Amino acid sequence: MMITQLRKAWAITKKDIQMYYLKGPVVIFGILFPLFLFLAFCIDRKLSPEFLIPGLIAMTLFFTSTSVSPVIAPWETQMKTLERLVSCPLTVRTMIFG
Repeated sequence: MMITQLRKAWAITKKDIQMYYLKGPVVIFGILFPLFLFLAFCIDRKLSPEFLIPGLIAMTLFFTSTSVSPVIAPWETQMKTLERLVSCPLTVRTMIFG
């Protein structure tokens, strides 16, 4: 039972990665922009990785989520995947996890 839910969540995750996270604006604002901010902050400073890595992860998550959030509904509607997701026999927990 748990394995099938994980497989369903993984299928949703793969669809989301292909549909959202490989688009140009998401790559630029979600990965490159935080990386450049990170490099600008840490170059020529003696800061520990325990201090720097959580900041990089937080910036990446923040900028990725803010660049993806406004376009999720239009892309889901355009590709007709929202109706497919809602009509599938999935639990809400599986949809959120995926």
